[in-house]
Amino acid sequence: MSESVYDVRYGVNFSELLSNALLRRNISKTDFAKGIGRQATAISNRLKKPFYGSIYDLLDASIITKTDLISPALKVLESHGIQVDANYSMKEYEIIKRDLELVKEDNIRYKKTIDKLL
Repeated sequence: MSESVYDVRYGVNFSELLSNALLRRNISKTDFAKGIGRQATAISNRLKKPFYGSIYDLLDASIITKTDLISPALKVLESHGIQVDANYSMKEYEIIKRDLELVKEDNIRYKKTIDKLL
């Protein structure tokens, strides 16, 4: 049986992700459509298809909804062995930076302990 263009592929339904983002952000389809310069009926039709639109459409949707709709696609690439450049949010960066400082402090303390033992 062949796949239809309306089948969910790779386990990612971008239209569902976008619909959920619109609900979470309390953005109507009409307001969303205006934000990206489309008609509300065009958006409704796109949301019936799991691929929603092009990568540019997903970028527009991510920006309007302030929601990351791209990472699920990156996870699919990673699951197929394709190395994806990692970009961290400022929050993630601050957490990593804090953790690194703690490791450095531990390292200094361990070195002092070892020096005392020698």
